[in-house]
This record gives sequence, C-alpha cells and structure tokens, in this order.
Amino acid sequence: MARLYRPSHARREAVAHRSRAPWIVALPPGELDGFRERGRQLVALTLEHLDAADDEIAAQRLVEAARVAAEQGRVVARLGASLSDAIEAFLGFRSPFVEHLARLSSERGLDTRRATELLMAAESAMDRLLLATMTGHSLEAGPTPRVKRPRRVTAP
Repeated sequence: MARLYRPSHARREAVAHRSRAPWIVALPPGELDGFRERGRQLVALTLEHLDAADDEIAAQRLVEAARVAAEQGRVVARLGASLSDAIEAFLGFRSPFVEHLARLSSERGLDTRRATELLMAAESAMDRLLLATMTGHSLEAGPTPRVKRPRRVTAP
C-alpha cells in the first residue's frame, strides 16, 4: 500500500486547503515546514505499520508514529493553539489519509474483507495517533485550572 500512496499535486492541494485553520495560515514558513515534515513522517510510518507482515514491526512503526504525533501536539501547544486546534489539525490529516486508502482499495480491486480490514486497521492507528497528539498537547500546555462549580442546594 505504501508504494501506491504517492500523493498527487491535486491531493496535496486538497489537504492543504482543508487544514488551513487561521493559526496554521499565520505560521512562519519554517514552522509550517516542520508541520509538513512531521505529517510526511506520520504518513510513512502509518503506511509501514499497515504494510508490515510482522506484528512486532507493525507495533514498532505505530509507536514511532505516536511519538511524531505527540511532538506535533507539543508544537501546537507551544504556538499557543488550543487542544481543539490540535484536534482540528489532526483531523485535517486523518480524513484525507483514510479516504485515499479507501479509494486505493477500490482501484486496486481488494476484496471486501481485505479492504475492510485495511480501513479498520487504519482507523485504529489514527485513533491512537489522535490520542498521542492530544497527550502531547496536554503535557506541553500544562494542567488546566479547574473551575469550581457551586454545589446545587435542594430545598427541603
């Protein structure tokens, strides 16, 4: 699958357009390049995870991808963007990735069982990477002050 996942210019433009949150647009070119590089690493490691014939290698690639995702979350936090912003950026990556895998499965004539297994594995990997992104952001941002809510008092 990794060989087939060569992003076309049109797909790159579609992904760029979807993920243009105002805080991303405002990034200096160096920061934006870092986001793109980590995104390429996430794609490569996730595809290696999905393509691995050995369960141990697949698990290692997913751990590596989770480290990259956590770093992405930390960078988003350092830029002052919210956790919601970090999630939005991740989803801008996730959706086109899974959509592209689905199209490739169909174009390559994968049988329904194999295509379903591939998409379920991709979704599971993306869930783990989303959690890593959120954790990275939260650890970098530090604890959020809790707001005490007044207790409800019921009338006797």
